[in-house]
Amino acid sequence: MIRIFGSKWAMALTPILLLAAILGAGCGGGSSDAAGGEEGSSEAPPPLRIERVASVAGEAAGFGRVESIVVDAQGRMYLADTQTREIPVFGPDGERIGSLGGSGGGPGEFTYLGAPLGLVDGALLAMDWQGRRGVTLFTLDGTVAATDPWPPTERNMPTTILTGADGALGIVRVQSIRSLSADEDPPPQSSPELVYREFQADGSSRPLDAIRDTLVPWVEPAWCKSNDGQNLRSFRYPFTGRGPLRALLPGGELAMADPASYTIDVVDPTTGSVTRTIRRDVEPLPLREDWWEEQAEVQDFIAFVRRHGGPALSLGGSPCPYYTVRPDHLPVLRTLIADEAGRLWVESTGPDGVGFLLGLIDSDGRLLGEGPMPDRDERVTPFARGDRLYVVTRDSLDVQGVQVYRVTPGS
Repeated sequence: MIRIFGSKWAMALTPILLLAAILGAGCGGGSSDAAGGEEGSSEAPPPLRIERVASVAGEAAGFGRVESIVVDAQGRMYLADTQTREIPVFGPDGERIGSLGGSGGGPGEFTYLGAPLGLVDGALLAMDWQGRRGVTLFTLDGTVAATDPWPPTERNMPTTILTGADGALGIVRVQSIRSLSADEDPPPQSSPELVYREFQADGSSRPLDAIRDTLVPWVEPAWCKSNDGQNLRSFRYPFTGRGPLRALLPGGELAMADPASYTIDVVDPTTGSVTRTIRRDVEPLPLREDWWEEQAEVQDFIAFVRRHGGPALSLGGSPCPYYTVRPDHLPVLRTLIADEAGRLWVESTGPDGVGFLLGLIDSDGRLLGEGPMPDRDERVTPFARGDRLYVVTRDSLDVQGVQVYRVTPGS
């Protein structure tokens, strides 16, 4: 069942049977009274029609490491290449039409190009995490419109930028794990203080103090050393939360979701109150041992142990607690993004834990359709605009490219 709750729409969406060919997992959906739906309706939502319409060839593009993609109203694609410190620009047909930035310390250049890009009032926002430590705003023809240093009173810069049709929010992680002595272990979970900052048209920002993350604890990396104590490394855990999923809706509303369930809260950023909640009845799948062990992070840890010929140890000398935070279930949700029409594009775990599904939910909370999510580089959040989905891909040789898909509800 898919349901909406809240002060804006106090209603329940009627159950419907999703297409077995798509879900095979007994999920439900429905249509709302506000959208003209009828109580007791059993009409199933159509599958999504997903067809590729353009691409950027990986080898020809010569990417270093792309970590962010945004798209303007004309369909031009901007990618943050953190290795080359450049922002290559591609037209709607996938042809390269220019670039912004580059390595250096001058206007419009970057010592360390921050991965997230943002769009603010028709301009492109990018960050330099070192050197100048500030925000650069480019007009879409490549001119440097503004350069704003990050407030010196704030030690940390945003690690995430949520970009919407008419603005961007930066998320700053204020609280970090303190320096540890050689015999101390960090806590496996923490609740860091997160500050949301709204970016302005001149590149400056202001805090939104009303928003607080309370959904998901952060899981810190495991710090482990080899059994001879000569090698120290940190290992991230797969399938664990680093705060909620988030998407910026038109008008500044913030959609937030706990990956462990198909529950999306829509938050008013000025008050921090939840205006409505969208839910679908989706049961999380148990995490099988073979799924856990085939994850890249786990394989990395196993290789470290084998390479050094013995069990890995924590900083305090006990066995490394890497497996202690292994979850019992796969996350239900993987990604949450929003387009300029206020629709939510939701990536969820597929039936039987194989692949992922793409669900499209309109601004009234109706499930418009669902279909298989195209393969993508899981390190880069997709972008949606109009009926287009933009994903960064990665092949077996770690070469990245871009695929553009037209996504429409089928009949």
